[in-house]
Amino acid sequence: GSFQDAVADIDHVLHIRGRVLPVADKPLTLKAVLSDGKEIIGESNINEAWLPIERLSICPQATALTDALTAIDEADAIILGPGSLFSSVIPNLLVTGIVEHLTESHAVKFYVCNVMTQRGETDNYTAEDHLHSLFKHSNSEVVDYIVINDQLSLDSSVLARYAEEGAMPVRYDMETLENMGVKVVAKPLLNHDTLLHHDGQKLASAIMETLYRDSSFRVRRGWLKSFWDRKKLKAR
Repeated sequence: GSFQDAVADIDHVLHIRGRVLPVADKPLTLKAVLSDGKEIIGESNINEAWLPIERLSICPQATALTDALTAIDEADAIILGPGSLFSSVIPNLLVTGIVEHLTESHAVKFYVCNVMTQRGETDNYTAEDHLHSLFKHSNSEVVDYIVINDQLSLDSSVLARYAEEGAMPVRYDMETLENMGVKVVAKPLLNHDTLLHHDGQKLASAIMETLYRDSSFRVRRGWLKSFWDRKKLKAR
């Protein structure tokens, strides 16, 4: 069938509780313009960028599918990331309609910043750099909260292995982030494995706790419902 039907079948194959919704109904090619004006074409080539990425675009230009836009409109919370900034997160924002619906949404919007930099894509990037690039390809209204890992005391041998691959922990400056118009959720979010990536349970807890502390969300949800929701969450 169609590309949309094929992606929809993932729900059944993987037996997941949620839905996988494609943002567009056609394959899209990424194009990155580097700081020297040269262009890189193709997602698999983005991480080979030898200079900072100035601008990302998609070809052909596509309009977002109705199901994706409806999901945004109906959401209580919208979470961007975690994922490769220029090859996973930002491309979705380049599809016509997505940024407009994100901007108009009353949902609480989170950006989950990566734990580590990524060679080629985000060399030496701070959390502020990640957020700046996100805003540059959308606007400052698509994020209410940035979620960052503050567990920076890490095993030196693990860090050395990542350094060999050109990756380092993403650092942040609280004041600079807040001056960018977002609220900061900084918590220890790493798993206890030898790989430095988010612990799913810790990340989910950080997001849900923040969501139910947000007064605008509690008003929309209803104070009584919010109270019982939090009681259930704490009981888990």
